[in-house]
Amino acid sequence: MIGQTISQYKITAKLGDGGMGVVYLADDLQLGRQVAIKILSKEFASDRERCARFDREARLLASLNHPNIATIHGLEELGDSRAIVLELVEGPTLADLLGRGSLSLGETLRIGRQIAEALEAAHLQGIVHRDLKPSNIKLTSSGRVKVLDFGLAKTVAVGNGAQDRGSEDTAAATRVGTIVGTAAYMSPEQAVGGTVDRRADIWAFGALLYEMLTGTCAFPGKTVPEVLAGVLAGEVNWTLLPSDLRTTLVTLMKRCLTVDAEQRLADIREARATLDALFSTAPGGIVREVARASAGTPDWSIVVLPFTNISPDADNEYFSDGLTEEVITDLSKVGSLRVISRTTTMRLKGAGKGLRTIAAELNVRYALEGSVRKSGSTVRITAQLIDTQTDSHLWSEKYGGTLDDVFGIQERVSRAIVEALQIRLTADEDRRLAKRPASTGFAYDVYLRARRDIFSFSKERLDRACSLLKDAISIVGDDPLLYRGMGTGLWRYVTVGLSSDPKYLDDAEEYARKLQELDPKGPHAAVLFGYIASQRGDMRGSIREFKRALAVDPHDPDILAWLGTGWLFSGYPQHAKPLFERLRTIDPLFDILYIKLGFLECFEGRFAPAIELYDRARALTHDPIAVVLLRAQAMASLGDVTGAIDLIEKCCPDPSVHPFACLSRILAHALRDERDAAERLATPEFKSRMWGDYQYLHIMAQSYALLGDIDQGLRWLQRSTERGFIHYPFLSTRDPLLENLRSDPRFHTLMEKVRHEWETFEESVR
Repeated sequence: MIGQTISQYKITAKLGDGGMGVVYLADDLQLGRQVAIKILSKEFASDRERCARFDREARLLASLNHPNIATIHGLEELGDSRAIVLELVEGPTLADLLGRGSLSLGETLRIGRQIAEALEAAHLQGIVHRDLKPSNIKLTSSGRVKVLDFGLAKTVAVGNGAQDRGSEDTAAATRVGTIVGTAAYMSPEQAVGGTVDRRADIWAFGALLYEMLTGTCAFPGKTVPEVLAGVLAGEVNWTLLPSDLRTTLVTLMKRCLTVDAEQRLADIREARATLDALFSTAPGGIVREVARASAGTPDWSIVVLPFTNISPDADNEYFSDGLTEEVITDLSKVGSLRVISRTTTMRLKGAGKGLRTIAAELNVRYALEGSVRKSGSTVRITAQLIDTQTDSHLWSEKYGGTLDDVFGIQERVSRAIVEALQIRLTADEDRRLAKRPASTGFAYDVYLRARRDIFSFSKERLDRACSLLKDAISIVGDDPLLYRGMGTGLWRYVTVGLSSDPKYLDDAEEYARKLQELDPKGPHAAVLFGYIASQRGDMRGSIREFKRALAVDPHDPDILAWLGTGWLFSGYPQHAKPLFERLRTIDPLFDILYIKLGFLECFEGRFAPAIELYDRARALTHDPIAVVLLRAQAMASLGDVTGAIDLIEKCCPDPSVHPFACLSRILAHALRDERDAAERLATPEFKSRMWGDYQYLHIMAQSYALLGDIDQGLRWLQRSTERGFIHYPFLSTRDPLLENLRSDPRFHTLMEKVRHEWETFEESVR
């Protein structure tokens, strides 16, 4: 096969043999990346059962979207056979690591938590792996765990009920002698051909934890019967565990390795929660315990500290901040490097923390420091790369030039870091690093100036930003960064409730189309289209666009946040949660992250933990009024009506300063049953601005429901669902602020419609 081309994939080398086929390395000639291709062996190509299993693996992988599960790129026909195109995961397997002995506690917790997250994502989809073992787990150079090979996976009921029997596969594997590497991780019920559900994976997970901590297989043996005898008896030598191991961790392993499946730990989420609890967290939610252990710190991980502005004009700080973010963006294009994202980085400005403290809190090894001096069109930049574990300077350099040289300087800084860390770039990464974000330095400078105002809630500031960008476009002409800024600014008028004029979205869409023409392979046009679709109530279109953007840039915090939000308000928390968890690893001080996690809790009816998450967001955000509204909602939902009213009155005294302030005051009046006061604020003009956004509509529905105005409550709720809020379990039963609507037959008619939309939504966006 080497040298042959399948579709757009040219095979270059053999990677290994599997139970059902051969895995090859291949170049994706269309997208300029390397992939793994698993080709079904010729002797199985005519076996209908084997082909069905091969196809099933592809479908199962396609249904899973999680950073700890290897991604599938496609299924290709190959004459009489077929091939699965997979993400190429480079790095050692867990088996390779264990070949050198036991792992540290920190490394075990770090790896174990990621395996648990992968299993949680699979189990939420009703998928059981059934072949979890060290050789099916890879560790990338950035410290990311990837679970591989779902070739034996089966779908089961999402609850504890099992509907899968693995006897045929197990028996066949035993007959041909291919079970030796798997037997030690096989649950007792699987070993005897019994009924298998997700508890089989939990058994294997317990065996993996034990082996990582001891360096010894939980069920050793020279032959398959000897191994299986130990499995069926549940004979584990617990004395081999480190003597100082926490009791909670030992108890977890024993619960995972309980022979009786009915007595075994039933939900991998509980295992993940236990591992989380072993991490000592700071108030900001940043992992400390594992970060302090050098073995648990990924070798290729970096934080780019905010570049210091040493310009004569202090106002030039916008430029030093922009340069910091562009370097972060460049480095994020390197897949094997974990880069702390921009929001968290910017919160370090003025924090007064030492490098070792920052590195420990963020669980990174390297830090980039720098300074910027800008005077007119002249720019001088210094940068230095530091190994925080040794306090040694790996590289430092000074650069000078004009604004038009800034892109070259950014690229040289990024490439110097990659070279210093001895990272091998793929062809696609090399191409993306060379790509310039704007056509000229002038356009870049204007965008950075305008961006300060784009993400405000002030019409005056948005007007100023869009005017600045429009003038620059008239001078420069076509420019992707300026189009991106204009499109985002126009969308912001509507999404923050400053205007209901559809022309803003129409004009934003026009800039998105221009951006797509200039940069068809970039993520930014898809992001803009996603923003616009969401604001127009097209949640399906929004999710499709953000999925497209994420495929190009899997590390962008805004893409992760918005895609997760779409899934969450559509009633699919199982798809949102992995995205938010990925966001937590790269941007742990992002205020939006904790707002989204608060939504997750609220939609499950858990309002107390949601309040804690909103408090964390409130401490991080520069614009707390929106978070105040969300916290008040959660407090009222929990029954603390007085506290919710007091919070709103204290933090939102003037309803005219902010759309969210006005919404908050309307909610407060509704909680007090003050209809006239609420209606004075809910003017026709204000209502028209709220009429397009599913979240604002929902708050208005809650307010009218609290006031006992059933007709208006149902009217606003129906509009909210039509605009994309179709989280049926929450709206139908869990939202206590809608309770007054539930006695009306029209509510149940509406909920039946929502239920149908919710049940068919996932399939419609595939």
